Amino acid sequence: MIFKYTMKQKGFTLIELLVVLAIIGTLSAVGVVAYNGYTETAKLKASEANFKSINNYLLAELTKCEADSAQVIFKQFSCSSNTEPQVSLITNFFDQSLIYKNPYNLNKSALVSSTPCPSGQIAITKKSQGIYSVNFFSPTSQQIITNTLYTKWVPVNTGSVTTWTQVNTGCSVTWTQVNTGSNVNWNNVGP
Repeated sequence: MIFKYTMKQKGFTLIELLVVLAIIGTLSAVGVVAYNGYTETAKLKASEANFKSINNYLLAELTKCEADSAQVIFKQFSCSSNTEPQVSLITNFFDQSLIYKNPYNLNKSALVSSTPCPSGQIAITKKSQGIYSVNFFSPTSQQIITNTLYTKWVPVNTGSVTTWTQVNTGCSVTWTQVNTGSNVNWNNVGP
C-alpha cells in the first residue's frame, strides 16, 4: 500500500500580509502626527515655563533693591548704584548662572536681549530708564506677550505725561515716544 502524505502548508497569503501592512502603515501615520503634536505642545509649555520663571526671578532680584539698597543682585550689581543694571548684565547672569535652554533648539540659550521672534526665545529689553520688559512670542496666539517690570531707578516725572505707544511691525515690537507738546523734566529720586 502506498501512503499518500499530504502536508498542510501553514502561512499567510499575500492578501493577508498586505492587509496587515496597510493597518500598520495607517497606525504609524496617525502615531507620527500625534507624536509631533505632543512634542510641539511640550516645547511650547517649556517655553512658557521659562518665560514665567525668568519673570519671577528677575522680579525677585529687582525687589531686593527695593527692600535694601545694600543688597547685591545678579551676583555683582550693587543696589546702591545710581543707575539701573544693564540688560547685558542681566542676560549674562541668566545665561551663565541659571542656564535656560531654548526647547526648540537645545544648543541655544532661551534668553536674548533683542527680539523674541525665534520660537522659544525670551527677550529682556529696557523700555526706558528703570523699566524692563520681558517678552515672549507665543506661536499659538501669534502675539508677543510682554511683562513690564518697574524698578527703583524709574525717574519721577515733574512735567507733563509722556506716553509710549506699542507699534507692532510683524514680529518685532518697537516703542515710539508720543510728544505731548511740552517739555518733560525728569528728576532722579532716591529710595
